Amino acid sequence: MALYNYINRIERMDTLIRRKSTGTPKELAEKLNISERWLYIFLDELRSELNCPIRYDRRQRSYVYEIPGRVTIGFKSEMVN
Repeated sequence: MALYNYINRIERMDTLIRRKSTGTPKELAEKLNISERWLYIFLDELRSELNCPIRYDRRQRSYVYEIPGRVTIGFKSEMVN
């Protein structure tokens, strides 16, 4: 269950970032029901482990991707003949 919650938060964060509607770090942490400390851990992992080009845009008051993209996590079947 912990893995599901972790993945769910990453997917929710990705959606909010793509919509440019995260709000401030404090607001985003509240939307994800985590502390700001955990938010920064999630963001660091997205940047370092998944190479997500995330930055905070003060003008938009939102985290944004520097280039268009999305985080994808899931199962992909490989058809065997």
